[in-house]
Amino acid sequence: MLILFGTRRTEKQLAAGNEYRCPRCGNVRRWPVTQYTSWFSLFFIPVIPYRKKYYEMCPICRAGRELSAGQARRMAEG
Repeated sequence: MLILFGTRRTEKQLAAGNEYRCPRCGNVRRWPVTQYTSWFSLFFIPVIPYRKKYYEMCPICRAGRELSAGQARRMAEG
């Protein structure tokens, strides 16, 4: 019997975020707050989430910073 398992990552935008000038590319843009969830998958179907990380990133070059769950929640609420 063959069992296929692995991992995959999904992303979900939580908020539009604040406007910043990116230190890497210099563009002034709104940096969205994004949640990345890592999943254990079975037969290519995500089954169990095992890690969530939150980031605020430049939409042009993807430079940014990691946020705590509380920071991301506050930014998404208001």
